[in-house]
Amino acid sequence: MDERGAVGVASDGYEVERVYLALMLRGAELDPVAVTGAFGLEPTISVSREESVDPGEGFWARQFDGTGGPSLSEQLHVLVASLSAPVAVWRELGTRARIRLVCSLYPGDWNQGTAVLSEHLQWLAERGIELGIDIHGWARPRVATRLGG
Repeated sequence: MDERGAVGVASDGYEVERVYLALMLRGAELDPVAVTGAFGLEPTISVSREESVDPGEGFWARQFDGTGGPSLSEQLHVLVASLSAPVAVWRELGTRARIRLVCSLYPGDWNQGTAVLSEHLQWLAERGIELGIDIHGWARPRVATRLGG
């Protein structure tokens, strides 16, 4: 929520139906145990460099399941609050791994959207976190193209 009380819903008020967030770190120098210690947060999945099917790459991921609210910005607010590691920690991790936050959006109907507040974008940028957005489309029912069918 920003200083105006806005929670970052789509400008037309038609917010996407479901939103899921996943924070992912992957890299040749990544130690998943160190990431867990730095964040104080257990991963949904992690793989050490030795166990990885990608030769020599460590992987750490945490899925946030939408418990923060229906909008992307409400969920980002919860994510930011749960990841209180100092910026320097994020920057150091960024030298050893690619850091991505993937937002999966599921519209329930056509003409739905979402918004990201500027303070969330700033938070991501300060930490060197890449923002990925996956939009899982909504398909209209097929309209019959000929009479009778």
